[in-house]
Amino acid sequence: MEDDLAVGEPAGGGPGRLRAESIGSVKGVAGGLQIQFTRADGYLYAVQVSSNLVDWAGLSTNQPSNGAFHWQEPSGLGASPRFYRSRLLP
Repeated sequence: MEDDLAVGEPAGGGPGRLRAESIGSVKGVAGGLQIQFTRADGYLYAVQVSSNLVDWAGLSTNQPSNGAFHWQEPSGLGASPRFYRSRLLP
């Protein structure tokens, strides 16, 4: 998987892997949406947006604290669908 990053030796031997998957949750807040992603502390992640799940554009770079980070999408961006993801940066 292209987003895997070696992070050390687990107890069973062999290289450890930082998993690329995260859990995102969305809630409405005053002025827009707040998206929380769960991720591993000590690494940088990009929040990306797409209208078609094929073409992705970067919105911000984040470093989790206590296993999560938040990103806020301002309101008034139109009615087109928007999809979000976080990606581990090299």
